Amino acid sequence: LGAALRSFGAGSEAFRKAHPPETCVVFLGATGGVRKIRDRDDVGAAQVDAFARFCRLTWPKVADGSLPATLSFQIVEGVNEARWEWAAAKELFGSAFAEQGYDCVQLLAAGGASVQVGIRGMSTAEAGTPPVSMPLGSGGAQRGFLADVAARKATRAALDDGLSLDAADAAGRAASDAILADKRGNEAAAIGQEAGTAAQKASSSPQALDARLKSLGSARLSASEATVQGDSGGFGGSSPGESAPPWPSKEGSYARLRRLIDAHGPLLLPFAPIRGGVLAMSSFADVAELGFAERWLSVEELRPLVRQTLCEVLQQEGPGWDKAVEKWGGHRFWAEFPERLWSIGAAGLLRLSVLLTRPGLFRPSARLYFADTPPPPPEGTAPRPKLTWPLGKYLSDVQLCEAREQVLAAGSSLLAARTRVAELTPPGNPTSRTGYLRSLRDCVGPPPDDCMEKWREEWVKLRTEEYLRSDDPADKDKGTEEYVRENKDLDSVLTKFARGIKESVDSGMDPKHAEIYYALQSVRGSLAAAMREGRKDYVCSTYALSEALSSEYDLQKKLALPPSLYKNLEGKFGLASDDSQWSSIRTPDEAGFRGLVSEAMVMANDRLDCFSTEGFMVFDDGGLKPVSGPIVCFEAAASDDHGDHAPIVIKKTIAPTASKGGADGGTLKPTSRKQTSGAFPPNTLFRLKETKPAGSWLAPDGVTKPMVDLLVVTATFKAPKRLSSSSGSGGGKMAELPVSLQYASRKAFVKGLDDIIERPLLTLEQEFMRDYSWTDFKDVKYTLREEWEYVNGEAVPAADKTPGTRDEKNGGMSVVQFCDRINARIAERREKLKQMSPDTPMPSEANAFLTREEVLAVRLYSGPAYQPVNRFLREIGNLSGGFRRLVATHPAATFTATVAHLCRAIRKLSAIT
Repeated sequence: LGAALRSFGAGSEAFRKAHPPETCVVFLGATGGVRKIRDRDDVGAAQVDAFARFCRLTWPKVADGSLPATLSFQIVEGVNEARWEWAAAKELFGSAFAEQGYDCVQLLAAGGASVQVGIRGMSTAEAGTPPVSMPLGSGGAQRGFLADVAARKATRAALDDGLSLDAADAAGRAASDAILADKRGNEAAAIGQEAGTAAQKASSSPQALDARLKSLGSARLSASEATVQGDSGGFGGSSPGESAPPWPSKEGSYARLRRLIDAHGPLLLPFAPIRGGVLAMSSFADVAELGFAERWLSVEELRPLVRQTLCEVLQQEGPGWDKAVEKWGGHRFWAEFPERLWSIGAAGLLRLSVLLTRPGLFRPSARLYFADTPPPPPEGTAPRPKLTWPLGKYLSDVQLCEAREQVLAAGSSLLAARTRVAELTPPGNPTSRTGYLRSLRDCVGPPPDDCMEKWREEWVKLRTEEYLRSDDPADKDKGTEEYVRENKDLDSVLTKFARGIKESVDSGMDPKHAEIYYALQSVRGSLAAAMREGRKDYVCSTYALSEALSSEYDLQKKLALPPSLYKNLEGKFGLASDDSQWSSIRTPDEAGFRGLVSEAMVMANDRLDCFSTEGFMVFDDGGLKPVSGPIVCFEAAASDDHGDHAPIVIKKTIAPTASKGGADGGTLKPTSRKQTSGAFPPNTLFRLKETKPAGSWLAPDGVTKPMVDLLVVTATFKAPKRLSSSSGSGGGKMAELPVSLQYASRKAFVKGLDDIIERPLLTLEQEFMRDYSWTDFKDVKYTLREEWEYVNGEAVPAADKTPGTRDEKNGGMSVVQFCDRINARIAERREKLKQMSPDTPMPSEANAFLTREEVLAVRLYSGPAYQPVNRFLREIGNLSGGFRRLVATHPAATFTATVAHLCRAIRKLSAIT
């Protein structure tokens, strides 16, 4: 091994300077022969393992400092051998094939134990269809020829020694069997001689036996030759000279090789028949030296030439044999055992012929070039190296490094360009309203055991976070667990809310649930933050609150709807202080929707003392004081297929009313009217229904006209489901999964698309001008470019499409006409809906009608292009976070512009249905 490495220059002074032995790694690969030893039996596998251990453990100790200290030993599997040989072939022979008019170098390579085939359509890349490696060794055919020679020699020697035909035949068979058992030629001769002598002694009537065997032997040899000619590709006895000697093994070798090729037919035939130019290298190039090396020959020309050359080698006469003598005559084995050399060529020719004659594998016009070294380079340039798999591996490694550098550079440029696109693309308002479909399981995971008791263990941390979230510096100073334990422990908080708890209990609420509600409503902002961020810090508290609300809602459904409830939008205790989205509820998104999905529990009431002409009144510094800004009215409605729309009633109490005197806003006097306090669970969808201008509406007392706007909203939520039934099949909002909607996965559906379609990387046109094709389930092929060109031209009815007739009633319509037709329909429907119900929420005029791009997106998606768009949506539905964004905006994969236009079109169309 050391000598071999030194022969490569690994021990030279120049090499050691460039590659210090302690850092240099030499790749040592073993191919077909060693693979065969490894796979032969346990002994062979142990031998290979022993050598691998030697390379890893022993070699560094014996490298003596002058040779590389690290050998990376690996058995090169057939497919990698094929990849690397093909990579080297493309590099070395690409220009020679181009001169012949071929744009692709195809490969036919052979070693002692395998054959590699690389055909147009296959790929050297890991991701493509790899070239095929077949265990099509020539060793079996070579041993067969050697066995035939040994049989003839032993038979002739026995006859020369005066043995009978029976004994001579026994000697031949024994010598043949010895060769097939991997004995050497002289050993086989001795075994044959011994067998012949034994057979001679056992013969009782030599003369009669001689006559019988002479007759039987002639018949056997004649039948063998006929069979070989008929079943072995036309080899056998036909020859340029006298009758060919018998080669009984040839028939079996031909059949065995043919079976191996047929077994790999499923891998080869999808790319067959092979046409164009093919490089035949390694062992094929070696046998080509017997008469057809470094020549372009068609398969049609090669078939008879290979067959003729094999016959000449076997008969040991003619041009083929002369080339064999020229090739091997100087070898030290030639004088005594020439068959050990020419049988290599004969076996290689037989293997090549089996490939060439395999039906359907080659076109007769395909041309092969047999060589391991490319044609001489132009004068003055360095000679080209010999084609080997190690060269291919080296080239592949170098090209891989270069490609990775290019990928890094392109990736940096791509990221910079995407960032620039995002900066220059005007953002749209978020449009997703799917948040209210999330269950508690989506937000914080499954419910823990005994959460109705364990929620108390989360109180200190929860109250601490609530202090830290406050905008009041004094509250932030209280944001320590020590302060909460000493001053705001759970018992003291429940004592503070004792009156409210009693009122709720008097209204029919379970005492335990009342305690949970009043304690946790005081920290609702922190609960909402944890849900929004997907934290499980307060999972017991979240589920305990859900159970408290669930129990009350179950009772409430049997009663009349509660009245409208109210809450200040801004200021102290305002809705926006718990969820900042409330601040922009009056701002429509691009689809005209005005509303939000709030993660925070929303509380409201209809207390008469909370209204004044100045606005909503809240408790501050021991008294009621007005808060500037709009008041929000929560309008209750009955449940329907879309969900529930009424607040969960927390309590009903006798409403006090304020006298109109006194600096503190007056004293409170009891009345007979009952006032209601209620709550909406987290992830409720609120939609702004109408805005009543300041001074135009009456407070619940029927007298006061607050001089602030009234925002009337509707609510939609999936009713909280009881923990006791959380394993059922229903679609309870708070603890279980809705099952009525299916899209890839529920998780993907709930996630929505706003995060990826807000700023598309490409335009709709650019997405459809990429080189991309697909086939439908009937194997009809489509391309993005063709679909884009079609929807931008005049519609042409076509009855031969897979789903049916395309554009059956749209013949001759242009894009402009499609736009005019749908927008006229939208205008008509908007007018009718306004007449039916003036309060029906609809997108603004500016956001109601379809644009040209939206019409094109719908036309594309309602045609064959739905397949790649749906595939894109399914794939990104399984991703999340930054990786989801990265994949969704990759220029080769993205359909974000298409999806964005589709979403806008669907929202606009759904608004009029």
